[in-house]
Formats: sequence, C-alpha cells, structure tokens
Amino acid sequence: EGVLQVAQISWDKEAKYRLPVPVWKEMMDHYYPNSAWLCLRRDVFDRLAQFKMKQGIPTWEQTLERVLTSVEESEDVYDAERR
Repeated sequence: EGVLQVAQISWDKEAKYRLPVPVWKEMMDHYYPNSAWLCLRRDVFDRLAQFKMKQGIPTWEQTLERVLTSVEESEDVYDAERR
C-alpha cells in the first residue's frame, strides 16, 4: 500500500475530464497555429474525401481551395453572361 503501480489500460476504456475551454483553445492555438476546426456531416465529408481522392489532391486545404475556386469561376462566368 502507498506504492506507485503501473498497469496497461485497455484501449476500449475511457476517462472523463472537464477541460476548461480557454485551456483547450490555448493548446489548439499552440499546436495548430493559424488553423480552424470544421465540423461536417459524415455524408458531406465522404463526398469531399471522394472528390479529393479522384482529383489526386494531397491536402484538405488544397481540396477546399479547388472547390472554392471552381465556385468563384462559375460565379464569374454567370456574372459576365448577365451583363
């Protein structure tokens, strides 16, 4: 008794801890500077992942940039046609 013990914990076990939000934000800013988290429905993520794979795009940033650029170009064409 009173002796430190070490034991393996199964991967299916979990422990809950109420981490204060400011601490979490500070940690995320430290380890992932200039980044933001984006939450997507699974079906939307799956479609985006499929697009990324089919296009051979290496990163998620490049995938979203490609989608946004495509939309912006389509809007430019639409705007030009309306003039």
